[in-house]
Amino acid sequence: MQRKLKNLFVGLGPGYHHQIRIMHSMVKEKCDSSMLFFHIEKNVDKIGDDLRFHYDMDYKDFPKTFDVFRDLIKKNQFDLIGIGFMSHHWDIYVDLSKIIRETLPNCKIIAGGVHAWHVSQSDTLEHSDYVCAAEGEELYSQLVDHLSSKPHVSPICIPGLIEKHEGKKVHTPVKPYMPIEDIPFPTYDDKKTYSITSINKDKPILINKDYILDHHWGFVHIGRGCVFKCTFCINAIHKDPTVRLRSVDKVIAEIKEMLSVCKNVRLIFFEDEIFPVRGNFLKEFCEKYKKHINIPFSVSLYPHMLNEEKIKILKSAGLVEITMGLQSGSQRIRNEIYNRKDKNEMILKENALLSKYNIMTSYDLIIRNPWEAEKDLDESLDLINELKRPYWMKVYTLAYYPNHPISVRAVKEKKIDPKEVDATIGYLCVATPHKSSAEENYWEDYKTIAIWHNKLRKRMLSGLKDEKYFLLMSYHGFGFIPKFLLNFLYKRFKKNSKWELYVFSYLLEKLLVVRGYAIAQYLSIIHTRYKQMGLIWVIKKIFSKAKTKFTRSVATKGLVTSSSSNESVIKEVLHKNK
Repeated sequence: MQRKLKNLFVGLGPGYHHQIRIMHSMVKEKCDSSMLFFHIEKNVDKIGDDLRFHYDMDYKDFPKTFDVFRDLIKKNQFDLIGIGFMSHHWDIYVDLSKIIRETLPNCKIIAGGVHAWHVSQSDTLEHSDYVCAAEGEELYSQLVDHLSSKPHVSPICIPGLIEKHEGKKVHTPVKPYMPIEDIPFPTYDDKKTYSITSINKDKPILINKDYILDHHWGFVHIGRGCVFKCTFCINAIHKDPTVRLRSVDKVIAEIKEMLSVCKNVRLIFFEDEIFPVRGNFLKEFCEKYKKHINIPFSVSLYPHMLNEEKIKILKSAGLVEITMGLQSGSQRIRNEIYNRKDKNEMILKENALLSKYNIMTSYDLIIRNPWEAEKDLDESLDLINELKRPYWMKVYTLAYYPNHPISVRAVKEKKIDPKEVDATIGYLCVATPHKSSAEENYWEDYKTIAIWHNKLRKRMLSGLKDEKYFLLMSYHGFGFIPKFLLNFLYKRFKKNSKWELYVFSYLLEKLLVVRGYAIAQYLSIIHTRYKQMGLIWVIKKIFSKAKTKFTRSVATKGLVTSSSSNESVIKEVLHKNK
């Protein structure tokens, strides 16, 4: 009797976790299937780090993470391992593939995701047996069937599959998309779900539990695709941007099933690139969502897609937060560089309506744009300052992914060094120094970011002391400051005493980072360490880590110029900024 095929899905970064759950649900009855999610917290607060990774993932600093992965696959002897990744996970994908080859020479590797499909099929194939150049659900299910029945026969007949044959890339044309209503619901609370997590690079933990069970967010897709072609986005090179929507009843049924398992969910986040707000769908969805679910929810939208009537409908159904991409306050940059046609007047009008109905808005902004002049920067600052508070603002640096229109244009116009077009560089937070491949540009880049940062602080502090809420830039975005604290900071700022501002920003950063899933996972790790080492050890470790992080943070910002011990840094900071 033939042994049942053993399969492992590996998710690098939150972007593919939901997708992996769906594919797992399609194959779990056909084979012995498991899921593995990576959750590595990495706070970078030293100038000089080579930040070639996504904001929360730096496996190079967690070498023992690879040892945990090696032990897991060796113990389970998997026959097939699927790795879903994005461009900024490239280095990690290569390292994991090498470990699989060394540990399980007969195991087949299939790579999928945005980078594998659209950006670099040939390079990806160098480190895997197959590449998925299509939506993964149906293809993966067919691959499991094939390897289970014909393990020694090439599966190249599967539509959308790419493999190397006699040194050449061979693939079968992609067939039409699988009907979106046929895509199964994600799997939750499967007994063969693993997470590798760590807040200590020397002690990664393997958890045999579905992390989503402790999560307060529920993630759902209403459809797939995006009609917009923003030059910095993968949709700019996607050959088929077709938008496909699921029925409202299907979406409601999935949420109900998720809530029956995930008891802690307090907010539903619709992960669609653009939430559908067209008339008929919107009204039906809001009516049924309010009747059957009635949990606050969050969506992502393109600016100027809302009017007051639509906002009223969404608000009544439970909408509490919208994520929107401003990208720049300069219409020239948005129109000519990013291929976005929205106007500042429309953005401000929409912002006023959202404020009127108390809907929190989270805006994305991109800086480190080689076409951006001082005038464009000032226009961004002006727009930010005109937005009604409160809101969230997340500031990122521009990434130059291979084959993206904006990367091609930047190189052609000699705006960047070709070396900066790098698959491993993702969106990085503004306060995180971005080390470009061209070493000579590093300090100049960091100086630009620091100047922008300081300008924004001054602009938003000046003359705003009487507002009920104030938005202060932290090192991972913005956060809310109560009026009494605003007044305190404003008075100190006017007296040129800035250390409280930096201290508060640091503390706010910690609050922003340790929220949602992160805090649940953090507490899980603390509990594990408590059982291993005892309560006193845990308390000492937390305070020691907080002190170290703070002292490094303030040193990074130039508040401490000489090398100092952790015990004397704060005194030095206070003395320097009297």
